[in-house]
Amino acid sequence: MDEIAPFLLKCLLQGIPETLYFKDRDSRFILVSEYKAFLHGFDNADQMIGLSDADLFSEEHARLAHAEEIEIMNTGVSVVGKLQKLTWPDGHESWTISSKMPVRGPGGAVIGTFGIARDITRTRKMEEALEKAQRKLVETSRIVGEAEVASGVLHNVSNVITAVSLSSQMMIEGLRGMSTPRLVTLTETISGAEELKALARSLNEERRQLVAISHTLESSIEHAAKVIKLQQEDALSAGAIERINAADLVDDALRITENEWKQQGVRVIRDYRSTEKVLANKHRALQVLINLIQNAVQSVGRASNPEKIITLSIESNEHDRVSISVSDNGVGIPPENLSRIFSHGFTTRKEGHGFGLRSSVLAAQGMGALLSAYSDGAGCGATFIFMLLASKAEELVSLDSP
Repeated sequence: MDEIAPFLLKCLLQGIPETLYFKDRDSRFILVSEYKAFLHGFDNADQMIGLSDADLFSEEHARLAHAEEIEIMNTGVSVVGKLQKLTWPDGHESWTISSKMPVRGPGGAVIGTFGIARDITRTRKMEEALEKAQRKLVETSRIVGEAEVASGVLHNVSNVITAVSLSSQMMIEGLRGMSTPRLVTLTETISGAEELKALARSLNEERRQLVAISHTLESSIEHAAKVIKLQQEDALSAGAIERINAADLVDDALRITENEWKQQGVRVIRDYRSTEKVLANKHRALQVLINLIQNAVQSVGRASNPEKIITLSIESNEHDRVSISVSDNGVGIPPENLSRIFSHGFTTRKEGHGFGLRSSVLAAQGMGALLSAYSDGAGCGATFIFMLLASKAEELVSLDSP
C-alpha cells in the first residue's frame, strides 16, 4: 500500500469538498486542496504553492494564524474543532470549524503543519435567523404591554421557524450521509501515512461535532415552535384562569429559558417549599416568570462574581398566597431605582427598552397577583417576588370579569 499512498493523497486533495492544506515551517503552503484554491479564486491548487495567509486574508488574521502554527510546531499539540470567523477580501464573512496539526518528518521532527476547515456558514445563518425570529417575538410581546402577540405576527414567525426547521433537517441528513467513517477505515489499511490517517480521523470527528451542533439547533427550533404554539392556543382562551401547580409553572419557565442561562454558565437552584396550586392564567404567569429569569440572567452576566447563581423559591403564606421568588447574585438595584423599575420605559441597560417589567406588572394585576422587588443595593443582587392567589383562595374567575 505504501506505493499508492501519494496517489491516494492526490485523489483526496482533488476530490474533497473541504479546505485542506499543508504548510512548511514558515507557514507557506506546500499542498492545498483544489476546493481551497477555488474558494480563493485560483484556477488550480499549484498557484497557491509558496503563498501564506498574509496573501489571502487580513493582516490581523494572518498574524494570529501564524502565531497559532508556531505554537503547534513548538509544542506538537494539535488544535481540533476550533470555531473561526473569516472576513474575505470582498468583505463577506464566513464561519468554519477548523483543525490544525503538526507534520512530522521521517525522523519525527516537526517540519510544518497541516489543517482542514469545514464551512458552517449555513448553520450559523440558520441560528441567526432563529435568534432574530425569537427576538422579534419577544419584542412584539413587550410592545403590546401584556405579552399578547397578534395572531398574524405569530403566524408569520411560525412560517419562518418552519422554513428554518426544514433547512436544518436537510443539513443533518447531508452530514449523516458523508463518507468520513469509510475514509477512516480506508486509511487505516495503509501502513505508514500517519498524517493521512490523522487527517481522516479529524474529518470524521468534525463531522460528528457538526451533527451534534445540528441536533442542538434542531432542538432549539422545536422549542421555539412549541412556544409559538402555546401563545397561539392562549390567544384563543383569552384570559381564562385555572388552577396550576406552582412548581410546574416555574419548571416550564426554566425550560423555556434554558438555552439562555446555560450559555451564560448560570447555576440554577430550585427551592420549592410549597406544592400548592395557584390561580393564574398560565400564559401570562409564564411571561412574568420568563421576564424575571431573563432579567436575572442578564444581571449575573454583568456582575463580576466568579459563580453566577439564580435561586427560584416557592413558599406559601397564611394569607392564601403563594410566592414565587427569583433571586440572583448579580449587579443589584440602587435604592433610588427600586421605586422606578416597574415604570414604563425605565431601564438601566443600554440595549434595554423598559417594557419587560412593566408588562409583567400588568399581567400580574390582571390575575389578581402582585409583583415586587428588593435589593440591598448595587453589587448585592436582587430578588423579585411574584405573589399569586392560592387555589383555595377563591373560585375560578375570568380575567375579563368585572
